[in-house]
This record gives sequence, structure tokens and C-alpha cells, in this order.
Amino acid sequence: MSRKSAYELRRRAGPESGFERVWRAAQSMGRTNTWFATVDRALNGVEEPYFYRGIQRGTRRVYNDRVLIAAFRAMQRATGGPDNPFGPDE
Repeated sequence: MSRKSAYELRRRAGPESGFERVWRAAQSMGRTNTWFATVDRALNGVEEPYFYRGIQRGTRRVYNDRVLIAAFRAMQRATGGPDNPFGPDE
């Protein structure tokens, strides 16, 4: 199914449909998975190859605190508060 078709089906189904509920749940899971992946990447780093004279000599682990800070800020904006990165309790 194309992206356009999925959005059209969502529009036709209406805001109170099961499709809409599943759509929102999938978006929520996607945000949570993205947040976990970002935090993992920030805390555990990413391996990058390094080269000397055009030959790969090894790898090094690179950490980026800005990625973690950006993930927390995005989650704060999405949930409306700084306390819970996963959203309000249901």
C-alpha cells in the first residue's frame, strides 16, 4: 500500500475507527522505539572506521551527547513535560 493510500484510508475510516486507534498506537510505538535507539546510540556510541594513507586501520567508538540531549528535548516537547520521556500514564 502506498503512503497516499494509507492516509486516504485513514481519512475515510474516521477519527473514532479501529484503524485510527491502531494508527495512533503504531505512531506511539515508533516514537518510543526511536527514543530507545537514540539513547542507546548516545550512551553506547557508534563504531566508525578510521583510515591512514587510504587503508582502513581499525575502528573507534564515537559518542555524541548532543544526540541524547536532542532526544530528551524532542520527547519533552511531544509529551508536554520534562518528567516522563514516555508520555503521560494511562
